[in-house]
Amino acid sequence: MATFTCITCPRGCLLEVDPEKKTVAGNLCPRGETYGLAEACHPVRVLTSTVAVRAADGAPYPEMLPVRTQTAIPKGLLSQAMDEIRAITVTLPVEMGEVIKENIAGSAVALIASRSLG
Repeated sequence: MATFTCITCPRGCLLEVDPEKKTVAGNLCPRGETYGLAEACHPVRVLTSTVAVRAADGAPYPEMLPVRTQTAIPKGLLSQAMDEIRAITVTLPVEMGEVIKENIAGSAVALIASRSLG
């Protein structure tokens, strides 16, 4: 049995989820059941971070580039994804939405720029 606070609406229902029986109790709306089962059986997160930047001439740039996964990735891959992100340095210019790395942590999800720089 797992306990979660539902985050799909402002009510914040306290959910009790049995992942083996695939049952949810405590939800006041159907979204709570969907969220509770997903969180207990296959938790996913959108990962946000920053990467290092170089100017077009190769000089270090004083700002970091905010990045995020294009969609949610399995929670178990977050650490591996962060290891990959720490190794990335991009060269200016970069446009918001530009793919920085395909298939981050083997998730089949792209890492994209969250804003434009340069």
